Amino acid sequence: FAEYFIGGTISNTTGGFNAKIRVSGQPAQPNIYGALQLTPGALTLNYLKTRYSFGAEEVLIDNYFFDASGTELFDEYGNVAYMEGGIRHNHLRDFGFDARLSTPRFQGLNTQKGDNKLFYGLGIGSADIQFLGSFAQPDIYVNATTAPGTMISIPISSERQASEFGFIEFVNKSLEETTAVVDSVRYD
Repeated sequence: FAEYFIGGTISNTTGGFNAKIRVSGQPAQPNIYGALQLTPGALTLNYLKTRYSFGAEEVLIDNYFFDASGTELFDEYGNVAYMEGGIRHNHLRDFGFDARLSTPRFQGLNTQKGDNKLFYGLGIGSADIQFLGSFAQPDIYVNATTAPGTMISIPISSERQASEFGFIEFVNKSLEETTAVVDSVRYD
């Protein structure tokens, strides 16, 4: 059901829900109030190749918002992220994101070479992430700090190619070693 509304963003969704919802008014602009009781489940975020699970949770519903505030998501290592907000809509039309995840430690990336031409690897760390906008073109704002175990590769073959990114700067280039600085984090 969630995959239908969110599209290609998520996959391999498990779990279910029970609903106690009151719908009234005209079909063109229904009034909707109630709650969804989510049963434990999981989902995969396709772009990041990460799988997250959740327990029994309550999502409050009104004419403009599916509010999942207080929901806890768990990564494959058992780390927890806390959600505030949820999915906005206008009388069950024009769906989009309006949510924030915060965590002291969480897996945020689990891609392999070939999954993404710009970067790939394993990303674990603390984060405050905001999701806004439509399902088709979400805006994602990330403030994160990497933790031990993070290994991210940015495939580049030349300093000229690196300059196209704007956030990569070579600090030492020789035939033996090339080191790049990415947003003040050093990758060798």
